[in-house]
Amino acid sequence: MYFLGLLLFAIVFYVYSRLGFVIIALYDLPSLLFVLLSYVTLIIMTKSFNEFKYGVKVVLDKEELSDEKKLEESIALFKLFAKSSFVISILGIILGVVSIVYNISEPSAIGPAFAVVLLIPLYNVILDLVFTFPIRYKLEKMRRKLK
Repeated sequence: MYFLGLLLFAIVFYVYSRLGFVIIALYDLPSLLFVLLSYVTLIIMTKSFNEFKYGVKVVLDKEELSDEKKLEESIALFKLFAKSSFVISILGIILGVVSIVYNISEPSAIGPAFAVVLLIPLYNVILDLVFTFPIRYKLEKMRRKLK
């Protein structure tokens, strides 16, 4: 079911691009790496790789729900992701604005810096919508079934 929702999300982007929106304008590798590596950094700093892996495997039905403590820790990690999304977005906006101000005398550099200002929050929202929120919801639903 999760993959069906993901497919529908991709179809929405496809239809939107057919209506005249240039989908390639949403691609900025440095911004995407900034967002993804921020989450990897969170996992490393909190030493939560096992909780991340457990949560994803349980949601994808690759692992049996066996340990309530692991489930609670996984839910806590995905809550941290949701809370961190805002902070990562603000940090990306600040970095983009600093880049704009630094390159104010060079007009050709303002466009890419402005893309960072817009795309990092967009990538965070998309990541939250297709990954963080659905996994967290499903984990919390499983927790309710256990009790």
